[in-house]
This record gives sequence, structure tokens and C-alpha cells, in this order.
Amino acid sequence: MYNNVIINQWENHKRNLYYEENTDDIQKKQQLEMELEQDELTKLCSRRSFYRKVEKFFNAPEQLKNAAVIMIDSDDLKKVNDTRGHDTGDRLLGIFADLLRSQTRSEDIQCRYGGDEFMVVLKHLDHVETVVKKGKEICRVFRDCLAKEDILSS
Repeated sequence: MYNNVIINQWENHKRNLYYEENTDDIQKKQQLEMELEQDELTKLCSRRSFYRKVEKFFNAPEQLKNAAVIMIDSDDLKKVNDTRGHDTGDRLLGIFADLLRSQTRSEDIQCRYGGDEFMVVLKHLDHVETVVKKGKEICRVFRDCLAKEDILSS
């Protein structure tokens, strides 16, 4: 009887340890998945996440007729990094990500594609002119932001 109690306690202890290890592993896995899904610097979706979301979107053909993809490349980032430092370049990427979020809808897919390249899938659009207008507006807002000397000098 005494041995049985010890064995039961040991089995329960092993189960508790196993549960704690599993909980810890699950939390680590969730953290890693979040890091893979989201660009650390901009908090936009990562390229990997972008591909997954776009593939899911393309599997719903009824949505495709009213969608567009815009790619934005900020050519001046290398110059900013070289002259003002990477911290300023990183801050600029964060500012641009915020501007991109403010210029698009939550249903759209915004992504830091890599380096200073960004991708946006605009959903539920009526006309090609709307896409062109939105693309120009995003570029204008970003140029206006860059023109502010305090962003680059701070």
C-alpha cells in the first residue's frame, strides 16, 4: 500500500512536469509562430505570412475580380542608412509601416516584403482608377513625411 501511494504520487508528479513542459513548449511555439507571421520592426505581416494570406485569398475566386496588388520600394533607404545610420532607417521603416496602415483598410493585406519593399493587396475595389489613386496617395503621403526634416534628423 505504501509503495502504491509513492508510485501514484510519482506518476502525478511526472504528469505535472509533463504538463508544465508542454505548456512552456506551446507558449514558445506560439511566440515563434507570431515572430514568423509578423515583421519584428514594422509589425506588418512578414513575407511568409503574406504568401499564406494571399494564397488563401486567391482560393476565393469571387474576391479576385475586385483586388489589386501594389508594390512600393523606398529607394532612398540605403542613402538614409549610409548618411544617418541604421537606427534612423529603422525608424523610417516604422513610420512608413504606420503610414501604410493608415492609408489602407484592415481587410487589406499589408506586408514588409523585404528591406525597404512593401506589398499591399487592396481588396474590394470598384475601378482601376481607384487603385492608381490609392497608390499615388500612399507615395505622396510617404514623400511628404520624408520631406519633414525632423524625421530624418531626430
